[in-house]
Amino acid sequence: MPKINPKPLVGVLPCDEESIILRSSPYFELRYLIAKGTPEQSWAQQFLPFNKVHLYSLPADRPSLEVNTFADIFKYSNIAKVIRKNKIGYVWLTIDNDSRKDLYGVAKEYHFEIIGPTKIWQDNLENKIWFDQFLAKNGLPRPASQTISSPRNKVLLQSPLVLQTALSDGGEGTFFLKSSADLKRILKLTTAKPDHYLLREYVSGKPCGITILCTSNIVALSAVREQCFIEHKEGRPVFVGIQWIPSTSIKRRADLINRVFLRLGEILQQGGFMGYANIDFIISNTGAVRIIECNPRFSSSTAQLALNPRLISNLQSGNLIIEEYLNKTVLSRQRKLPMPKSEYRGAVLHLDIDSREEFRVSRIHPVGVYQLKNKDIKFISPDIRKIKQYHEFIYFSMIALNERFIQNKAAGLIKANFPLFNSSGNINAAGKILVNHFGYDFKKS
Repeated sequence: MPKINPKPLVGVLPCDEESIILRSSPYFELRYLIAKGTPEQSWAQQFLPFNKVHLYSLPADRPSLEVNTFADIFKYSNIAKVIRKNKIGYVWLTIDNDSRKDLYGVAKEYHFEIIGPTKIWQDNLENKIWFDQFLAKNGLPRPASQTISSPRNKVLLQSPLVLQTALSDGGEGTFFLKSSADLKRILKLTTAKPDHYLLREYVSGKPCGITILCTSNIVALSAVREQCFIEHKEGRPVFVGIQWIPSTSIKRRADLINRVFLRLGEILQQGGFMGYANIDFIISNTGAVRIIECNPRFSSSTAQLALNPRLISNLQSGNLIIEEYLNKTVLSRQRKLPMPKSEYRGAVLHLDIDSREEFRVSRIHPVGVYQLKNKDIKFISPDIRKIKQYHEFIYFSMIALNERFIQNKAAGLIKANFPLFNSSGNINAAGKILVNHFGYDFKKS
């Protein structure tokens, strides 16, 4: 009999919850890499197949998943040795700016590959200055901008302004300025290297996001999501989550959005980009679209794309990316898929710890699917892949009992099949119920 080649093994980390929401595939098998003795193990061992789980050990001086980045996990734990021992050839996970260099270094040393866009594409797209110039070169709409490196530079833009370091992440390295005087004050206080600032005119309007899926033969747009913010005690806006926008609510802008982002997707595809490109943009008060930035990796909304394929033309997007990377894609005609017609209004809410004093977590909740009905919260299942009904939501956190923090962004996440924000982008009544029940910052344990 002819020898049958085994399927490639793809490693995923359940603590990176987006990565485990994949359909079974004839082209690869999943292996679950789990940190021993952590909340991740207590949660994941309840539903993942035992024979596909591989345990690794975090370093004794950093035993928490919450204080380790993925770069830390791969550098200081024995996870890379576990991957090599079990012949796992590929890993599928979120790669942020801070982790990328170290992760690719470990992958090279231990002979496995990280599935996703090339490192060059990731480095370029997440660089605010490079991406702004890329948009300009290709005639795509963006706010008026200039690079700036010194308080002595002449400002050519109209106030109000937004200043960003080239590799800012989230709210870090982003400054909202009322005037050029504010700009000079910030530049004098910061220590970033010259030419590492992008200065843009502030565009008033609705902050939104959209995912572009690129493979060799597909460019597909997701539905649009609104980005929601609250005002920090220091007066700056702080990102707290997203909410998917029904198609009927942006019907008048649909043609424009499709035209702009299918064009961007085609340019990325022609350049060899493969994977998710999560785009932040503004729908201005005049109805114009202005692209802000690109994150070529998983986002907090990626799990909902996987759980609700109707949000991206009924595509199993994660499977498509992995199969493309493994050269298992069945070639077909080129497809350009615009935003789907969707009335989904689910949301993601970040539960942050942001305390002036050290904060000890004295109460934790099981990770999994819950139901909210008539203000009552009921646990349904530890398996987050089983969320189905409108009233259901996922609570996700890897915090351990008695952990201590002063600040921890997204210490917990709520991913709901129903709205958590009102029309103004503020947390609604359902969201407040969940914040009061699960929240760290709003209700300290």
